[in-house]
Amino acid sequence: MPRLPRCYVRATFWIIIGIILDWRLCSIRDTHDQASANSDHEGWVSRTTLFVAVLSSPGGAELRTAARNTWLRLGAGKPVAHRFFVGTKGLPGTQIQSLEQESRNHNDDIVLLRNHEDSYDTLAAKMLAIFDWTATVYKFDFFLKLDDDSLARVDSICLELDKFAKFPNLYWGFFAGNAPVFRTGKWAEKDWFLSDRYLPYARGGGYVLSYTLVLYLSANSHHLQHYKSEDVAVGVWLSGLKVKRVHDPRFDTEYRSRGCSNSYLVTHKQTARMMFDKHKSLKENGVLCPSQVRWRRSYVYNWKVPPSQCCVRNDSRIP
Repeated sequence: MPRLPRCYVRATFWIIIGIILDWRLCSIRDTHDQASANSDHEGWVSRTTLFVAVLSSPGGAELRTAARNTWLRLGAGKPVAHRFFVGTKGLPGTQIQSLEQESRNHNDDIVLLRNHEDSYDTLAAKMLAIFDWTATVYKFDFFLKLDDDSLARVDSICLELDKFAKFPNLYWGFFAGNAPVFRTGKWAEKDWFLSDRYLPYARGGGYVLSYTLVLYLSANSHHLQHYKSEDVAVGVWLSGLKVKRVHDPRFDTEYRSRGCSNSYLVTHKQTARMMFDKHKSLKENGVLCPSQVRWRRSYVYNWKVPPSQCCVRNDSRIP
């Protein structure tokens, strides 16, 4: 067999070396680009005990300002991190720039979900994107989901979390099991076939999930069916798992508030003015409510009966 000239062997060797170096440089460049993209998220792979995810909207600046100046301050000095999440797909450039500037003014506390349109029809997808972002950027023990018109006693919630440390799959909030399925209106679930009622779920004004559940939802996000209501969707997604469900009347998180109780950990349907008033009462009087009031009764969830019988509002002593 004839031998190849030495110059050909040498040329072939350097071609192979060049291909390897080019491949390595591409790998390094891809890694650098990914790191640069991730650097937009302040606190990349940060550690906290409680991560607070606030679903907000492009026009929610007033509520975000109120939250920053009231109940979010209750987490000062505690292992608490927060972000507001806003979908920006389809927004005009000037509005996106305004949101970016607001975020820069407040330590990058707004996450712009650029692939998500902020609408009622995309809330489940938005929630999955939030789980994805949080599981990637933070290592945490507990995840508190809130709407931007919710007020949370994050200081009191932090104190409560120790008792749940032994439950790796915690789902904590104000549960409903007898809610009829909406067939008309903006919340209509036209493709719902699971039951004649929604599966038990924690009301969306605020609920807590453990880290393991957020990881599960993030890892399986592409396989999960979307529903109009994100809180209903989370209840369905977790329905087949071994989960520690804790119903707590101190979560005033229904579609309308039950009133004002000094025991409440989360209060939904708050205006900016209400947040400032409650925060002022906390600072000056040590209690949440300038005056306690009940607008509707609460209930203790009965897990021993079918969901349709779970939630009887028959005790005025329950907050």
